[in-house]
Amino acid sequence: MRILIAYVLACSFLSAGVSFGEIPPSPEPQQQAELPRMLEMDWSAAPPMPQGMQDNHVALIQGWLVSVGGFCGGYDDDWKPGVYPRGFLNKAWGLDLAHEDKGWVELPPLPGAPRQAMEGICTDDVLYVWGGFSYSEPFTYQDGYRLSRTNGEWAWEELPPLPSPAAWAGMCAVDSRIYCLGGCDYDEKYFFTLTDRTGKIKRLGARLIMLDVNNLKDGWQPLTPCPGTPRGFPATGVVDGNLYFVGGFAVTETGDYCNVVDSWRYDPEADTWERLRDLPISGSGTSAGRIVYKNRYLLLPCGYQYDTFMKPDCSQAPKYGNASTIGDTWENHPKIKDTHYYNHCFVYDTRTNLYGTTTYLPFDDVATITVIVNDTAYMFPGETAGFLWQGEYFGHHPEFVLKGTLKETGWEQRASSKNNGSAVNSK
Repeated sequence: MRILIAYVLACSFLSAGVSFGEIPPSPEPQQQAELPRMLEMDWSAAPPMPQGMQDNHVALIQGWLVSVGGFCGGYDDDWKPGVYPRGFLNKAWGLDLAHEDKGWVELPPLPGAPRQAMEGICTDDVLYVWGGFSYSEPFTYQDGYRLSRTNGEWAWEELPPLPSPAAWAGMCAVDSRIYCLGGCDYDEKYFFTLTDRTGKIKRLGARLIMLDVNNLKDGWQPLTPCPGTPRGFPATGVVDGNLYFVGGFAVTETGDYCNVVDSWRYDPEADTWERLRDLPISGSGTSAGRIVYKNRYLLLPCGYQYDTFMKPDCSQAPKYGNASTIGDTWENHPKIKDTHYYNHCFVYDTRTNLYGTTTYLPFDDVATITVIVNDTAYMFPGETAGFLWQGEYFGHHPEFVLKGTLKETGWEQRASSKNNGSAVNSK
């Protein structure tokens, strides 16, 4: 019974009877070898995007997948002419999920400057986006816009700007209230999460602000900052009215990148934070999307692994855990074949404060954008070293859209059986 007792003590809100090995008290990470397989995915492909890109914002509006913004590095345009033009984007496209065979159609472009890495969220079938960055002044943006569809017509409107420029922030919505955590500033040379580029805004990556879209005149309101590591790129989700922010990446005072593994739950009614379990490996960073499955699980694909991770006190520690990679896909790209990308896909279960796994991706990637619609995950690769799908090559910033059919595995029942067996053996 020792395993079961230790487990229950470790997780105060754990559902009874679940155990996989010796689980340390939260926030300590689980042993990677003991992670349960929580979900399975069967892979297929959705219609490809009109061009290759990364860091576009993708959302679900009235049954349409909508993509806006992004960047393409242009590495592979000589291999697929016209598919990988270099440049930042303010273009928008939509895919009607009821008629996927018709492919993507062009929508009205973002009214602001072309950019990548916007933060955004949908609420009440309207898309809200802010910020992002580009290689032109002002480098990081703070303007905001919303996209709605009325009687089949798409239209943009301007919104109150962020209090300061930010890219890769974590954004969630509860009814009419939009919450924005952290993010990065950028000055053409360096990214910043500990402060903004001027040094005047301290702990930029821990800032939490809120905008009520039914009361725009009040603008963004400050809330209690996250006690954890200042970050950009957190995985975000809302379950039962609580906000979840998992991992991310941080930038040191000298400009080095590192992972963030501490994860947090925010109660917007009480304006309070609770630390969750750390990631099982120091591989983190998830592009904005819609990653909650069955009002319970958060899907966490392809987090990048740096040499160090940053702690909440902003000190650094060596990386831990083994990031999974296919590896042979690197050889398909002669220009960046030595770059490390990954195909692991972790899952966070909000009910048990445990991490698990699901089917790993069929190619290596980083910063995958995921939009879950019922039992289907639409996954937009962020940055690959090139891969083949059914004999066709897709490049560094690919136009490919991966489609995964999700299902639970019965992992809790297996854990309960294991607990019962342990109890019998201990008598």
